[in-house]
Amino acid sequence: VARSGAPEHFEIWVEGLGNWFSVAVYRTQPGEFVALFDVITERKQAEFAIRESEHRFHDIVEASADWIWEVDAEGRYVYASESVEQLLGYTPTEVIGKTPFDFMPPDEAVRVRAEFLAIAERKAPFRDLDNINLRKDGGLRHVWTNGMPILGADGTLLGYRGLDRDITERKLAEKALRDAHERQRT
Repeated sequence: VARSGAPEHFEIWVEGLGNWFSVAVYRTQPGEFVALFDVITERKQAEFAIRESEHRFHDIVEASADWIWEVDAEGRYVYASESVEQLLGYTPTEVIGKTPFDFMPPDEAVRVRAEFLAIAERKAPFRDLDNINLRKDGGLRHVWTNGMPILGADGTLLGYRGLDRDITERKLAEKALRDAHERQRT
């Protein structure tokens, strides 16, 4: 720095002091420099904690068989986990920008939209919202949708985060059981 005049900035852990430092070095005049040291240990610990939390969240999302998603205030997907491909046959990229109702048969979309709008009006969380989705290949999937509102500091609804769980096998088993009871009754 003293020779080139180019300022430098770096962060360093000093074991002997048990602290992180931000070091900024500037040339004041040829052959001379000033070094400023700021203790940034708390900030670095917060950064490490955030990184660990993000890593933990990522691992959970990747391990989950459920489709984890986030929608904005208009109900458009802004995030979709890779599990959407198992559930609906679409890649996350194909889902982003669309609404959940774009993946439902028309009558189902009308029914679920009305139910969801009532929930969103209250800015309420919801659990096990039963709905039917269309797969990319045209097949149907029964889904339970769970969501939590994302609220701004002023209470404005920014969107929802949640997950969809495939309950198709359960619904088919329930129908088979009902049919068997009906045949037995008949």
